Amino acid sequence: MPHDDASTPDVHPLRTQRFEKTCDGAPKSIGEVRRAASVWLGGAGLEESVRQRASLVVSELAANAVEAAPGAPFRVSIRIIGADVEIALTSRGRVDQLPPRPWEAPSASTPRGRGLAIVASLARRVGLDGGGDTLTITATLDTADT
Repeated sequence: MPHDDASTPDVHPLRTQRFEKTCDGAPKSIGEVRRAASVWLGGAGLEESVRQRASLVVSELAANAVEAAPGAPFRVSIRIIGADVEIALTSRGRVDQLPPRPWEAPSASTPRGRGLAIVASLARRVGLDGGGDTLTITATLDTADT
């Protein structure tokens, strides 16, 4: 978008905003929040590969929230900070309920437990913050196509 002030760089308008969606914690909310996030990320002008990685992170975090506390609301927020996409999911849960780091995929015979390993493989950084019964997992992805 052109600006009148030549000293102001062109910045896509959505890159100055934040995506936020509160979900009801039902299994259908996983796909709903993934689709909504993908649309928002596309509207922000991000490359398809970045959108796909970010959407997968959203989906994995949402699936973890639904599995850990079925029917409990959770909130996803996304913001673009410079060359980073920051995805945060806040839900009911506690940090001590998570598997210890490093998050690695379990053996092929184990039917679950790959979500955080997938998130960690796609993100440059994964942070945890919790207090009481609230847990926030924040994944930071580079917008550079990798």
